[in-house]
Amino acid sequence: MLVNERMGSERRTLNYNPDLCTGCGLCSETCPVDAIDRAPLLPIARGLIKMNRVSFNKEKCVLCGLCASVCIFGAIDLQKDGKSIRGADEYPFWDFKLEIDDEKCFLCGNCADACPRNALLTIRDLPERKSLVKGEINVSMEKCIYCGECAAMCPASAIEISWRDPDSSNMAIADGIRVDEDKCLYCGICKRICPVGAIRMSCLTCMYNEELKATVEGAVITIDERCAHCGWCMEICPANAITVKKPIRGTISQADERCRGESCHACADVCPCNAISIINGTARIDEKFCVFCGACSSVCPDGLLSIERSELRIRNLKSAAWEHIIKTALQK
Repeated sequence: MLVNERMGSERRTLNYNPDLCTGCGLCSETCPVDAIDRAPLLPIARGLIKMNRVSFNKEKCVLCGLCASVCIFGAIDLQKDGKSIRGADEYPFWDFKLEIDDEKCFLCGNCADACPRNALLTIRDLPERKSLVKGEINVSMEKCIYCGECAAMCPASAIEISWRDPDSSNMAIADGIRVDEDKCLYCGICKRICPVGAIRMSCLTCMYNEELKATVEGAVITIDERCAHCGWCMEICPANAITVKKPIRGTISQADERCRGESCHACADVCPCNAISIINGTARIDEKFCVFCGACSSVCPDGLLSIERSELRIRNLKSAAWEHIIKTALQK
C-alpha cells in the first residue's frame, strides 16, 4: 500500500506491506524525523483489533528511505521512478542469506512445516508405487466365499468387493472382488488371512532380491520477501542442507523471577519467529531462532526483556549520518 509520494526531478513512493510487518519498531527507532509510530502491537497480534502495526506521518516523512533500508522483514520499500532501492548502489542493505543445497535436500518438507513466516514451499513429485514394488496377485472367484477379511485387513485399501443384497433369484452376497494393483503392496496379508486359500500372490521384487531405488523429484521454493532468516529451517533440516545467515547478532536477558508466564505470554504472542515458549511458568527465548527485532521487549508489561545487539550486518553504509543513526538507535 502507498503511504507517501513525492514528485520532482524523480518520483519517490514509499510502500508498506502490512502482511509482512511485525511491528518490531526498527523503522520507528531509526526514522530521523519521527514520522513513524507503532500501533498497539499486542492486541493486534491477538486479533482483538484490526489495524496496521505502524503508521506513517506524511507531513513529517521526507522519503529518505532509511526505514526501508533497516526493515529486516521487507515490509517497507522506497521506490524511485518505480524502481526499488533494494540493491541500489547508494543505499545500505542487510547481509543475510538463506541457502539450500539441492544435492543434500531430502525434500522431506520439514523446513516448510516449521517456518513461522510461511516463506518456504516444498514441491515434490513422488514415484508411482508400482514402480517400486512388483508382483502378481490373483483371486479365484470359484473359491472365494466373500467373507471380506482380505479387504478389511489390506493395509493399502487395494481390495474392493462389490456387495449386493441376496434374493431368491440370486443368493450371491457379492458380484465380484477386485484388486487395484496400483495400490497393492504385494505384502501377502490377504493371502495369509484368506480362510479358503482363494488368493495367490507373489512379490517379484522380493523373490529376486531386487532393490528398486526410489527417486523423488522436486524443489524447495523460497519466498524471499517473507523470509526472516530466523534459522528454523536450518535447525530442523535432517540433511544439514540449509545455511542461514542472520541479519543481527545479539543476546536477550530477562528477569525470570518476575515473568508471569501463562497468565501473560505477550512476548510469545508477538514474536514473528516462534522463538518463545512458556516453560514451567516462565517465558523461554531460544536465541537460535531469534532475530533480535525487539518486538517481544516492546510489549512486555513489566519490562523484563532486554536486547543487546552485538552486530548489525548492514552493509554499504556510505552516509556517516545514517551510520550514526542506525548504530545509535539499534546497537544498544
